[in-house]
Amino acid sequence: MNVHSTAYSGIIAANQQLSTSANNIANSGTESYEAQRLNIKAVESGGVTTSPQEFEEPKDLYQKDGQMDSQSNVDLTEELIEQLRAQTAIEINALVLKTANQMVGNLIDEAV
Repeated sequence: MNVHSTAYSGIIAANQQLSTSANNIANSGTESYEAQRLNIKAVESGGVTTSPQEFEEPKDLYQKDGQMDSQSNVDLTEELIEQLRAQTAIEINALVLKTANQMVGNLIDEAV
């Protein structure tokens, strides 16, 4: 895998992370909604891949007065952190693409 496709896969993964977090926020008021997460794993040949995170047990729902509540378990603070992580990943991978393109341009200029 080359630099361009590696950085591109990072941007795609971060975009999926943003979408997952946005979906969690949109459903935060939905009864019994369980927040979703993505696993992002490095690939040996370069780049990353994503898959839904599997939970062994259903997450506990909030409790009020000892009674189970049917509210979602979305933590808006955690979602903000996920979105900031994804934004940073997009920015870093875009910078990698920009730098790689500049390097190729410099090589072409040197060759001409």
